Parts: sequence; structure tokens; C-alpha cells
Amino acid sequence: MIIHNRLYDDLCYEIDSGTPEERIALLLRGIVDRIKAANLNPVKLNDLTSILSEHPDKLARTVLRKNLTVV
Repeated sequence: MIIHNRLYDDLCYEIDSGTPEERIALLLRGIVDRIKAANLNPVKLNDLTSILSEHPDKLARTVLRKNLTVV
């Protein structure tokens, strides 16, 4: 579970700025980068799919919430 938290934190860090649309694009690029970096490693792919499937709402809220603080 620590790895899951680290991956989640890394994805959140990458979407730390921009409009909601830009942050969604950054999130998708981050996901693609991690899929490529996993190089078909089942453990790494499982970690990524776990983050995306277990709490997609949490990740989506993080993307959208960050815009609320921008004035």
C-alpha cells in the first residue's frame, strides 16, 4: 500500500498547476508515462491499475479541487 500512496502522491504532484483541462491532460500523460515505464512489469502495472480503479473519484477530486484555490 505504501507504493500505491507514493504513486498517487506523484500523480497529484504532477497536476499541481494549470486549468482543470490542463491538469486532466497532465494526469493522462502521467498515466501513459507510467504504463510505458512499467515495461509490462505485472507488479508495476497492478499498482497503477489499483490506484486508478480503487479510488478514481479521489483522484478526480484532487484534479478539480486544485483549481478552487486559484484566484
